[in-house]
Amino acid sequence: MLKQLQYKPMKVAHQVIVLFAATKKYLMDIALSDILDFEAKLIEYIDTKYPELEKEILGKDGLTDALNDKIASAIEAFKSGYKSLSEV
Repeated sequence: MLKQLQYKPMKVAHQVIVLFAATKKYLMDIALSDILDFEAKLIEYIDTKYPELEKEILGKDGLTDALNDKIASAIEAFKSGYKSLSEV
């Protein structure tokens, strides 16, 4: 988790989303071998479907309850359609 490729640092907003997913136990049912795949696809999904989240996360208000709810909803929406590498 949060493993960054050389010369490809992860955006702060993406780190927040991944850490949120981990600390709120959204990864508990994801196989350890699928975590990096899940992380990459989650970020891609959120960037595509919820592009406003990055600005809100980086905003001056921090992680408000409303923003926490938006991030949780986005992760839950992604998880409902996620297929792990072993399921493909």
